Amino acid sequence: GKEVSRFRLKKGDLLFFLTDRKRGIPVTHVGMFIGDGKFIHAASKKKGIIITSLDDSKYSLLFVKATRVIK
Repeated sequence: GKEVSRFRLKKGDLLFFLTDRKRGIPVTHVGMFIGDGKFIHAASKKKGIIITSLDDSKYSLLFVKATRVIK
């Protein structure tokens, strides 16, 4: 896919986050942008699938990049 700016996201873009630095890999979490500044992702086994704002303090800091795989 093509990397896109966080500020030019479209529905369906994949969002990549680094949520666990100890693992030594660049990306440890993925979500899908659904519009209105929000994304859907599997937060944890306990929480399941949830919708979160990209402005959420946790995920805003952990954001690595976004990729568009659908035209």
